[in-house]
Amino acid sequence: MTDRAYQLQVEPYQRPFRRPLTTRYGTWAVREGAIITLRSTNGAMRQGEIAPLEWFGSESLATALTFCQQFNGRITAAQIAQIPDRYPCCQFAFEMALAGFTPERYSDAPNRDRGLATQRYHIAALLPTGPTAINHWRELYAQGYRSFKWKIGVTDMIDEQIWCQRLYQQLPQDCQLRLDANASLSVRDSEQWLTYLADKSIEYLEQPLHSDCFDAMQILAEKYATPIALDESIANLQQINTCYERGWQGLYVIKPAIVGSPQRLTEFVQQHQIDTVFSSVFETEIGYAAALNLAQSLRTNDRALGFGTNEWWDNQRVSKDL
Repeated sequence: MTDRAYQLQVEPYQRPFRRPLTTRYGTWAVREGAIITLRSTNGAMRQGEIAPLEWFGSESLATALTFCQQFNGRITAAQIAQIPDRYPCCQFAFEMALAGFTPERYSDAPNRDRGLATQRYHIAALLPTGPTAINHWRELYAQGYRSFKWKIGVTDMIDEQIWCQRLYQQLPQDCQLRLDANASLSVRDSEQWLTYLADKSIEYLEQPLHSDCFDAMQILAEKYATPIALDESIANLQQINTCYERGWQGLYVIKPAIVGSPQRLTEFVQQHQIDTVFSSVFETEIGYAAALNLAQSLRTNDRALGFGTNEWWDNQRVSKDL
């Protein structure tokens, strides 16, 4: 059988957030990525998205663009299957484009116009960092969201715990709250947070320690009642497999757009049935639809999908940076 070839077009983009997102990595004001377009000889078009998170260990956008340039506008299905693991975002973009998962093909994917917080998808919303979350949840609740994620480890712990207390007390009983430390805490800080959370029904504390501190997170997971979820520790397929082999029994927060090959991720999750939460990395509609489709097909529980990110965007097209 002849290897199918496609014309390849790569379009970098810049997409400003409605308001900057603050995490322990700093302030993020503009999402940069690239849309790839594959055109077959009969004119059919398929698209994918390269949406790197370099601070999570993925390739940078510049590295991804350099990788794409080597194909000189033409790529085959065999070449897509052989993309090296050091380009996980490229693996995702090209494999999902080849599979044909675009907003047009996956018409049930929620978008900004239809709203994200549907019971069909059970999606968690990302709250603003800091005290703004104390009131902002109400707007999202009115839209239908019942799961919320709030980032900690950004400023003084005492202040954050005061805000957390107020937020937690205000949330209705039909809501769930998850906290994300983005690997910003020390062991002592983590223990203080987990002790503070002992009398609260928090869904989980995400990545309290640096990814190098696997054993310490295992101990925390065994010692405290609040579940621990891995995120930065499992940013790609190799890391997921390593943590699984080392005996991680807690949650795995998986970001499809940066994790690597969708096919190999599917094989791993189906084989091992790990406890997963799938999450967006602030993709455009193209990457969002592909990642959500994959997440929905692989979910192993009824936990809310971490795709409540579209309220962070204005209703505007991305700007091309060609």
